[in-house]
Order: sequence, then structure tokens, then C-alpha cells
Amino acid sequence: MADPRFYDNRGPFPLAQVCAAAGVALPDGNDGTAPVFDLASLDGAGAQHLSFYLGGVALTDSFLASDAGFCFVPAAGKQRPAPPGMVTIPCASVQHAFA
Repeated sequence: MADPRFYDNRGPFPLAQVCAAAGVALPDGNDGTAPVFDLASLDGAGAQHLSFYLGGVALTDSFLASDAGFCFVPAAGKQRPAPPGMVTIPCASVQHAFA
């Protein structure tokens, strides 16, 4: 979750709006009206949070154990299976989409 001392949470926002703002496509078969309440790290995320996974071995355990409901993931390269309940959102640049 973003530190509330520095950021005002203005959500929730519909998943489709989050994807549009990030310049990525809403993943096929997902509900664009699903609410995204806040941002969080992979380790600290819950079902209503958006997180990100850059790929690579170092964060794979955190990704596979995450409870994040939504996660930006790299579109290129080896695709890891998402944990149950997580909507993965493929991005050309995860860093740019999350920013």
C-alpha cells in the first residue's frame, strides 16, 4: 500500500480504467469493472491491490506466493503461471505501466 502520509488514495478505480491509464490492454476474459483499491508490493498485497512483477528468478517466490488481485507482468519472455485469484496484466514495460 502506498504510504498514506505522502499519498491520498483516490480509489477504487475500475480495472479497465487502470489498464487504459497504464497504456495496456485489459486482459481477455477479465471484468473491466473489477475494483482496484490500492497499490502494494508483491509480499504485502491483498486481493484488491495492484502490484508488479518484473520477472527474473529473484522475485519469483514472492510472485508465486503473492495474494495480489492484479499484477503487471512482462509481456515478453517466459510467462509464469499466476497464483490463484491473480489477474496478470502483460506489459511491454512493467516499470512504465506501474509508474
